[in-house]
Amino acid sequence: YPQFVCRLPPRDDADDHAGAADIEVTLVETHASVRVMAPRRPGQLLRMVAGMEALRLTVLHLNVTTLGSLALYSLSVKQVEEGCGLTTADDIAASVHHVLCLVDAEATSQRLLAGGQQEISR
Repeated sequence: YPQFVCRLPPRDDADDHAGAADIEVTLVETHASVRVMAPRRPGQLLRMVAGMEALRLTVLHLNVTTLGSLALYSLSVKQVEEGCGLTTADDIAASVHHVLCLVDAEATSQRLLAGGQQEISR
């Protein structure tokens, strides 16, 4: 079962289940296995990895599997730096959730801007 389930607002062009992101984190000492099932969004993987690096988590390995509009991201991360404040699996899951919310907000604003530009050009 996922430790953390976030409900992102569904996109207009997606099905009902595309608004959900399931996040599961397993932590053993300083290594964590992170699994994220989320709707595919442009730049999502890059921003997720950059967000983890900003949180002082080093991505050791990642695997991406896609099925239609969904993506399953499996990441192996390590807490390398002393200043990493994420000490529990729930902390890491909440941080990944926050990064996904930022990606979704950015994708939504870009979509709205693109829609507005199409209206202006008409």
